[in-house]
Amino acid sequence: MVNKFNADLQFIIDSQTCPLSVIAGDFNSFDTTFLETDFGSTQIVTEPTHGFNTLDKVFVNRPDIYVTHVISSLVKTKHKAVIIRPSHDYMRLRRSSTKKMVLFDLRQHNIDKLRYYLGTYDWAHVLSCNDANTMYSLFLVVVRYFIDTCIPTKTVTLGPRDPDFATPLVKSLLCKRRKLRRQGKDVEADALAAKINPLICAYRKTRLSHLSSEAGPKELWEAVRATSTKSIVNGNLSDPNLVNNQFAAIATDHLYNLQDVLQYYAVQ
Repeated sequence: MVNKFNADLQFIIDSQTCPLSVIAGDFNSFDTTFLETDFGSTQIVTEPTHGFNTLDKVFVNRPDIYVTHVISSLVKTKHKAVIIRPSHDYMRLRRSSTKKMVLFDLRQHNIDKLRYYLGTYDWAHVLSCNDANTMYSLFLVVVRYFIDTCIPTKTVTLGPRDPDFATPLVKSLLCKRRKLRRQGKDVEADALAAKINPLICAYRKTRLSHLSSEAGPKELWEAVRATSTKSIVNGNLSDPNLVNNQFAAIATDHLYNLQDVLQYYAVQ
């Protein structure tokens, strides 16, 4: 049973960008500790559901957006009913933070089409205007018309749960990849993932490049945390030496000499 839970949750985490997991049921005496220690889930039922015991539990990986209420069941049972709903704070934040963005399809053939229509358009009636403001307004009307005609658009919704690297383009591609996986088109989904990953890496590189060359460890870690959304699923390391060797490779000062350091402090 535990192995099945582990496999299913790991599959969800690996296949989704920012998965929300809700595991609910009558767990009775089943040991659910691994859901909290290995997957970071939180049990949010805080009232007894069967006599003085909490047998009916709800585990979520986002306890900040869910709340539960325990009420008497309408059916004949010793168990009470548990209602799960989004928290008022989350719903208020979601309404205020959700943004609808227009994504323009700027592939080369669309740009070429726009360039062709703008190049062949008769601008005589615009250029014949004596007033510069009127001329500029007419120019914008024509350009906007051809942009709407030649450049396809898609509306992308960005919400508070989306990571910072989820630009309208990345969010659109992630949604497309998710649909492909649901349809069983793993090859197409993997090909799309190969395009998404460089976009995410480029965004994170841009974010980190804004740091000053004199940034200390605190600023570096804050920047890394701000661009990281994937939590550690299992804290156990199968081979700690691999991590040790990696840190040694990137953090070793080959000019370091212990005798020089000891001598310096001896002089001080």
